[in-house]
Amino acid sequence: MSTEVQLQRDPTSVAALADRGEVHVRRRDGAALLLTRVDRAAATADGAVHAARALRSLLSHLPKEAWEAAARSLTDEFPWVDALPERDRHRFVADFARAFQASADHRVWPRGRRTGGGSHRADRR
Repeated sequence: MSTEVQLQRDPTSVAALADRGEVHVRRRDGAALLLTRVDRAAATADGAVHAARALRSLLSHLPKEAWEAAARSLTDEFPWVDALPERDRHRFVADFARAFQASADHRVWPRGRRTGGGSHRADRR
């Protein structure tokens, strides 16, 4: 567990925690901070870029009849896709892959609903 005061008073011990994993820093007057090593953040970002490129490549090589299956697979996360006309579902799949890659390339992700639960605790994961 780490707080803003601990970070100010003993940055070395908080840095040691960050060497072992992500550190959530609780602040009194603001949103919690996430302290992580740059090499870990870069590896995560690079992994997202590779995943996005692989998705776009995979989708670009699918035969047309497989696009409906791709659209159905995305309905697990985006149930409203099912309500789109078939032509628009195909376009959504292409747009989704393009947006995913752009987000990964620029390392900027749109804020959406949180998945997987979790909390804003001020402790090390």
